[in-house]
Amino acid sequence: GGATYCWSYSNPTITNCTFTANTATKYGGAIEITWNSDGVVEDCIFTANVANELGGAVIASHTVDITNSTFIGNITNNRGSAIFHSGGYENEISTISNCTISANSSSNNGGAVYCGRNITIDSCAISSNQGGGVYINNDTKDPPFLSNSVICGNDAFQINNNNWVEGENVCLAYSCDDNDQDGMPDKCQEVDEDILYVPSQYSTIQAAINAADTGDTVLVSPGKWMGVGDAVINPMGKSISIESSHGPEVTIIDGLDSMCGIICNSGETNDTIIEGFTITHGYKYGGGGGIFCGSSPPSSPSIIDCIITECSAEIVGGGILITGWVDPLPPTYSPRIIDCVISSNLAQAGGGIACLGGSPEITNCQILDNSADQSNSGQKTGGGVLVGMRSAAIFTDCTISQNSSTEFGGGIGINEWGSPSFFNCT
Repeated sequence: GGATYCWSYSNPTITNCTFTANTATKYGGAIEITWNSDGVVEDCIFTANVANELGGAVIASHTVDITNSTFIGNITNNRGSAIFHSGGYENEISTISNCTISANSSSNNGGAVYCGRNITIDSCAISSNQGGGVYINNDTKDPPFLSNSVICGNDAFQINNNNWVEGENVCLAYSCDDNDQDGMPDKCQEVDEDILYVPSQYSTIQAAINAADTGDTVLVSPGKWMGVGDAVINPMGKSISIESSHGPEVTIIDGLDSMCGIICNSGETNDTIIEGFTITHGYKYGGGGGIFCGSSPPSSPSIIDCIITECSAEIVGGGILITGWVDPLPPTYSPRIIDCVISSNLAQAGGGIACLGGSPEITNCQILDNSADQSNSGQKTGGGVLVGMRSAAIFTDCTISQNSSTEFGGGIGINEWGSPSFFNCT
């Protein structure tokens, strides 16, 4: 309680006050309400308060009602950069209502509002906070109730999990842009039907894919995402977009060196779009450690603005393998790889990308520092790129540099009727 400390069965009512630039070495930069105390905070302003551990502005360990208040620019090094609420008794409900909570900062992705048990958030705007919007304790037995609120533009997540009860008119949007100036973020109009949010609505990317329908977008918040089985994610042939909200640098698909990053083996078309991820530590014995596009019918997803790095295969296509057998030849399927970086991947052949069939289009990509060098027997060729099996791959505006092979074709290897085209490449 940097400014006010309330404890031992106290019942403060704090109205029409401004708390600015207070500091607590542990909890509640402005106010701490604790030890079986209940509090009411009305019509207050909290700015630039700091708590080194929990509750940048306010921390309450019992019942609190916070109404018509503004929280801007408060900071914590842990959780609840504006408000930290750990919860009251079973039948006692706390409320946060008609509040504006914006531009607060949690250095530990602990959310602007930390919710324990028994809390209702109603008619609030929670936006543009660093370290997330609403953080909900996974273990809470009495999940929070949210209604009539806009939670948008928070950088790590809007809500960190799906352990909450949704009332009417809840908007979760990765952007607060309001181009039509109707007072509601443009993306709010898309939340309920077209966009499936990970992790606020679905705990994993694959769970959201399983629930998605044609034309839906699976929108993934920053974090490291793992999976089970033979791949982290499988689009299952659906014409959907799987996108990160904040780009590949902060949204990572990790195969843990034990499974493929992304498998497309159900006849995906160019309408299956995967955009804005780092795919790393993927592994698949035969090929396609990072991304595997194959099977029958062959798959043709669109991979856009991704980083495929430090993936491996024992045989072919450490980073990406495009393959599949169709009759008549030559095959006509065409995956698209656009604006990607394919780097530091390893296989016996085609360390970066192997095109074994089809007419894949690789555009504006950087293929760097990949290697054809595995210990098993077989020809080592195409450190950066391997094209074969009648593939008519098209490379446009690509950089293929600093790749290596212990035998042939450090940059590019072409065999078995491969007929690639290279336009304006370096």
